[in-house]
Amino acid sequence: MRITSSRQFSSLSFVCCTELFKCYVKMDGISVTPGGVRQVIHHDPLMDRLPVYLQVLRIVLIYDTGNHRIDCVLSDGMEFFTMTLVKRLHHLVRSKSISEGDIVCLSSYITQQLSESKCAVLCLDLSIVGHEEAVLGTPTEFITSSVAVDSSSPFVGELSNAPCPKCNEAPCDWVVLGPVIVEAIKAKFGASCEGDGASFYKKCRFNAYSTFTRSKHGTLGKGKRVPLPECAMKGIRDNFPDPAEAYVGFVPGAEE
Repeated sequence: MRITSSRQFSSLSFVCCTELFKCYVKMDGISVTPGGVRQVIHHDPLMDRLPVYLQVLRIVLIYDTGNHRIDCVLSDGMEFFTMTLVKRLHHLVRSKSISEGDIVCLSSYITQQLSESKCAVLCLDLSIVGHEEAVLGTPTEFITSSVAVDSSSPFVGELSNAPCPKCNEAPCDWVVLGPVIVEAIKAKFGASCEGDGASFYKKCRFNAYSTFTRSKHGTLGKGKRVPLPECAMKGIRDNFPDPAEAYVGFVPGAEE
């Protein structure tokens, strides 16, 4: 499939709804989210995600020293970018459940800035909602804007692709989500504590717990909580430690 394929826009129409980001480009009955690529890449991990509908242009298997990953080139009809599938989604490719031309709904994703000009986008969950043989629109490659990356306070923890006995995922959920969450928390509150260190780090831990839960499970609703796996709990405490090691632990929600 050629990413540069052209397409007539005679069937292009816009359907606008009252809710934010509920405006879709419709082509022959298949819908994608206008500006969906930028919505995914610029998503703030501290905020709830909204579903994004994109078209699969290409699926790429990459092998490197015994390990492999699967990338998907996704398009919103105007721009395209590359997203990496986490390992628990690889079965979709192996079973041929997902293919080029599919319209997918991204319901869980996270972006990690690697350098001033490069970022990695990870897909944590998706569903196939349609298919269109032709490329929708005439998408061009999205170019990441240059940003400053603060490395003065590095991520604490080991990054490995080995299976984790705590969350039963390979790689570990904290390995996938941890660096992004820690970077987002430090960007919001600052890389180092000011004033009362215990109070500062408690605020950081609370936000990290909430962000990890949303990234893993989505929005649970008022009064609902789930315990974090030990790997994530340890990772958050290692990056935002309490000087007296006085941690509260899991507290069930009001509805539990």
